[in-house]
Amino acid sequence: MIAVVGSNNTDLVLEVGHFTRVGETQKSLSFSRYPGGKGANQAVTCKRLGAETLFLSCVGSDGNGSFIEQLLNNEELSEYLLKCEEPNGLAVIEVCSSSGQNRIITYAGANAFLDRAAVDSVIERMLEADILILQNEVPLETTRYCARCFHDRGRYVVLDPAPAEGIDESIAPFVDLVTPNESEARTICGSSDSPRNLTKRLIKMGFGRVVLKLGDKGSYYSGPDGELSLPAFAVNTVDTTAAGDVFTGALATALDRGKNMNYAMRFATAAAALSVMREGAQPSIPHLQEVMAFLNERYDNEEDRHHQQISL
Repeated sequence: MIAVVGSNNTDLVLEVGHFTRVGETQKSLSFSRYPGGKGANQAVTCKRLGAETLFLSCVGSDGNGSFIEQLLNNEELSEYLLKCEEPNGLAVIEVCSSSGQNRIITYAGANAFLDRAAVDSVIERMLEADILILQNEVPLETTRYCARCFHDRGRYVVLDPAPAEGIDESIAPFVDLVTPNESEARTICGSSDSPRNLTKRLIKMGFGRVVLKLGDKGSYYSGPDGELSLPAFAVNTVDTTAAGDVFTGALATALDRGKNMNYAMRFATAAAALSVMREGAQPSIPHLQEVMAFLNERYDNEEDRHHQQISL
């Protein structure tokens, strides 16, 4: 079982011909509203990929909160949504039509009220999970508290440190696996080192293992059991908004099923590749059957094909 404690957002997505420059006003090519937020994205990923999943988050009292609650209810992830007398969290996202790359501005809203008291109200149920996934879109004090609680009870703690501001050595001893992208790793480390050196710096800070997400360059793992570099799949990129969240959720799902890191990273890479081929955050998240079919199509030597056909 996987527990996810973190954010949910209503994503307001503007498709643009190019990223808006300073002082520029440009017309959007399209506008869409999607359910999002890193915590919710990761919870939906785990659920769609077959993991029993618990999701703790705060939803707002406005129409956007109702929008999120209804959609998470459809995913069977609404049991631990806590109501808050504040607007729901928001993300305003620019998506470049030519590259599929994005820029995101978030407003915490109800997410800022996911505090220790909220966690304590359901902590014993959450601790039934074997793996905890955290991000940094709710108060860092809450994230640190959850990491310590789960770590002290022998659970496996995964931290997706996004946004990276405030992440430091104080949380590292309670995190078994940290999954930053390259920009986030540089912020945390205060360095523009190579991917390999960034992972070494993160481990020196106290994080147990590191999977560095490198976008279309793949991913890089470093831990006490060695190092591993995997390429990304070449796909037609439409929207990268939730790709990192999907990767982390899929990685945790594979680990929850007892898979090794090599398999987990391949599985996560495939799930993320499928997500960038579609628009929106949660609408882009694939189901288990899609990921397994994708892997079986992409690996053409017998050893890899046999390995990937092992059922999750």
